[in-house]
Amino acid sequence: MQKSPQENLIKYYGLPFSLWLTTVYGCPQWGFIFVAIISLLSPTSTPKESNFYRKELFWLAAITVACSLNFTIGLYFGSPQSINRSPYFIGLIVTFLIASKLEKKQLIAISWLTAIECLILFIEFILKINTVFTYHPEYKSGIDYSYIYWGRPFGLSDGSNSFAIKLVIALGIVNYLMETQWKKHLLQGIIISALIINFSRSAFIAIIFHYIFLYNFHHNNKNLYRKLSAAIIAIISTIIITNPFNIASKIAFHLNHGKKTIDYSYRDEIWKSCINFITNNPILGNNSSRFYIWNADYKQWEHAHNSFLHLITSNGILITGLISFWILKHVSKHNFGLLLPLIIFSMGQYGIFWSISIQDVLFINLLIFSKNYRTQK
Repeated sequence: MQKSPQENLIKYYGLPFSLWLTTVYGCPQWGFIFVAIISLLSPTSTPKESNFYRKELFWLAAITVACSLNFTIGLYFGSPQSINRSPYFIGLIVTFLIASKLEKKQLIAISWLTAIECLILFIEFILKINTVFTYHPEYKSGIDYSYIYWGRPFGLSDGSNSFAIKLVIALGIVNYLMETQWKKHLLQGIIISALIINFSRSAFIAIIFHYIFLYNFHHNNKNLYRKLSAAIIAIISTIIITNPFNIASKIAFHLNHGKKTIDYSYRDEIWKSCINFITNNPILGNNSSRFYIWNADYKQWEHAHNSFLHLITSNGILITGLISFWILKHVSKHNFGLLLPLIIFSMGQYGIFWSISIQDVLFINLLIFSKNYRTQK
């Protein structure tokens, strides 16, 4: 019996919507159970080779077993740190299975959903609030935008960095995968405007690298290179011309969070703590439990603010080497441009390697399955 267009629409777009829904504030982590169920029911137009699946599942099973053994050692003999002793790595195979069901137009659908969330961010900005969820513990109203950092709006997400990583991923998808030019330009304008308002320094750096790679390596078009060069010259010229009005110093003021020198937001101290921990626990790390650093000033535990440092401190060099080898064997000229902004962002934030999250699902999808997107409409 042939299904109606409405049934196919719900089945096909239910997955990207449910995946995006997990990023909305208040959605619990176990919401991914429903995403996994929906992914099993979702049809795919591109058949995947069973032999390919077996190889990938073998690698993921090997990583999961290695993490499980490391975690068990920590349970019996004690981990260097036991703040959050949980086997977070068990979601990796589920993440892969969800990622395997996503296709090109579903990724574009996630970008549209992110663009819609950007419109909510614009409303928050106008209303001078940072979130529409008034019960959010970090809810602020009557924000003074003379100091952007402490009042950044974040749409429907649980925080500004959570929203920033969605913007970074969405912009990459739009620039590489969207074919209709007017839609591409529309979403570019919306997402870049939201990035400016969201004001994440990690996102700014990621997008700069994204466009440098996009125009210099992805496009074999000298005119595009000239356009990029002209844009850079125009920006530098604008800063020089407006310098008497202290525009440059005002931008630097916001980027440095109101300080006269470069502000790392404690990253220098956090990264130093991570390096010291790796030096003392190189092989097993924190026995595959997430490693955290105590921030005495904020009186709270902090993650590494770097996905790669977090990976090695939590798991040690052996498991990190296994995961790195699995990732690197999939990196190619077809997916590097898509992965680059996410990788750069994750050097200044805890972006990927949560085990199961929207960014992990999209990272694995772009890493392994994006080579098929040239043949998909």
